[in-house]
Amino acid sequence: MAKKPDITTIASGYYSRQALNNNFESLRDKFDNTLSLDGSTPNAMGADLDMNSNDILNTNEINTSSLRLNGVLVSPADLSTAGSVMYSNKYTGDGSTVAYTLSYDPYIKDNTLVYIDGVYQNKDGYAVSGTTLTFSEAPPLNSLVEVVVARTLEAVGTADASVVTYSQGGTGSVTSTVEAKLQETVSVKDFGAVGDGVTDDTAAFVAAQASTDYVFVPDGTYSVDESQVTLYNLHGSGKLKYQSDSSENWVGLQSKGTVYIRNDDEVSAGIPLVTSAGLLDIADGQLKFWPDLDGDGDYDADIWANSNFYLAASGRTHIRSNIPSSGGAGDDEGRLVIGATDTTNYIQSAKNFSGSVKKDFAIGDYNSTDWWMYFDESNDGHCAIGVSNDQPVARLHVADTSATVAVFENEASTISRIGFKGTSQTGYTEVTVGVDSSDRLVLRGEGVDVAKIGSTAVQAGSDNAYSMGSASFRWSVVYAATGTINTSDENDKQDISALDAAELATAVAIKGLIKKFKFKDAVEAKGSSARIHVGVIAQEVKAAFEANSLDASDYGIFCSDTWVDEETGEEKTRLGIRYEELLAFVISAI
Repeated sequence: MAKKPDITTIASGYYSRQALNNNFESLRDKFDNTLSLDGSTPNAMGADLDMNSNDILNTNEINTSSLRLNGVLVSPADLSTAGSVMYSNKYTGDGSTVAYTLSYDPYIKDNTLVYIDGVYQNKDGYAVSGTTLTFSEAPPLNSLVEVVVARTLEAVGTADASVVTYSQGGTGSVTSTVEAKLQETVSVKDFGAVGDGVTDDTAAFVAAQASTDYVFVPDGTYSVDESQVTLYNLHGSGKLKYQSDSSENWVGLQSKGTVYIRNDDEVSAGIPLVTSAGLLDIADGQLKFWPDLDGDGDYDADIWANSNFYLAASGRTHIRSNIPSSGGAGDDEGRLVIGATDTTNYIQSAKNFSGSVKKDFAIGDYNSTDWWMYFDESNDGHCAIGVSNDQPVARLHVADTSATVAVFENEASTISRIGFKGTSQTGYTEVTVGVDSSDRLVLRGEGVDVAKIGSTAVQAGSDNAYSMGSASFRWSVVYAATGTINTSDENDKQDISALDAAELATAVAIKGLIKKFKFKDAVEAKGSSARIHVGVIAQEVKAAFEANSLDASDYGIFCSDTWVDEETGEEKTRLGIRYEELLAFVISAI
């Protein structure tokens, strides 16, 4: 710009040349007092530059030895900026769009400079709301729109946070520093965590958790290696995305110490008022914590779940009772342990907390010590059912005051059995006691029904198939009101004929072999009191048959049984006589 020159009007005549020279000199002097446009050194200003409330546009740098703002002298060192303070957003007009999105929120319109094709736009021609700038008229088609946003200009002067004091205010507050106040909260963002669900934030979490016991996790999804990062000592609204399976886990609320939940409303002094909403409501009523859920006035600690309730542990779950409020433990403490192996779920009666007392386990009625079932720990876990003194004398001890102590019923069939497992059996069906469809007691051994006991008879399990006793295990005495009945029906016999001469001769010989004697085992047991018996000697009967060229083993009169002694393993043989046949044989010869 230049000052206005004084120019003389030239008419004509002699003085016209001098007037021209004077005008040229005036123009020269005024242009010499002009700001240079070509880059040459401009003349120094001889007075203040008055912009008359207008802006200075398109400047590059302003070099000045002193600067006054509102009349106050400010040195260049008093102004500090962190990086660039001006952010440029460029767009291409399409002739219709009026709203443009900025990369930063300018907060106020005065923090923006707008140019269209390099021409500054008056602030009356647009509006700013958040990050949206809206023109009153759309920029022309293909025009260059540039919006400059002023950002991050720091306050005049700088200071380290460690030397800036901070006071909470209020009675008793203690003055500290801004640095100490800011360090009261540690965030994973302080250590470079991104929280975009993709970037590996493991290192940031490890560093943050190592620096303090309480780490804040802002909103976001943080990809971490769960073998290095756990939910322990984290709080906030963020989520951890485990890299092994991409599962997302809420950080939630954590506490370094005890979390106290209070309810100052009272029914009466010392008795809290708790509504149906509970003292603690989790997940919109899915899990609630109540004192006195049942309303009986004892104010127990109750947990209520809207559906199933699970207690979970990576190891065994311990349930303790009779614990003092102080948290200690004594001999009265009870503990149940719930655990599992690969194949078995189990419940155990455990020792008390100190391990000095191991207790029995019982199941019974509410508020009663008349146990339904009792397991005696001191007796290898023997089980008592209905035993009044809680002292089972066998692995299973069942007692009752009624005649029928126990009932075993097969609801799927009319046959019910109790099986016994022996060392030589392969299952539990070979040896049983049970009832059949006719309500008879059935004794089963070695896989077959040996005997059936009904209301009128004790029967063999099958007709003419089993013996009563054996050569090695004999009954000593059989008491009966009448004699035994042997089958003599012609329909069951064949090869019927009269005795021949050799047989009759043998019968005569046996008649003379009848003798009296005592049994050795009777003498051993009774001595001289052992009684005398009358009969034959089986070996002599055998010899009588052989004397007449007959084989005694061909006749039912003579019996020979061989077996192996179960205790000694020795093979033994015992001879016997069927006396009802022997007497008929001898009588035939009279």
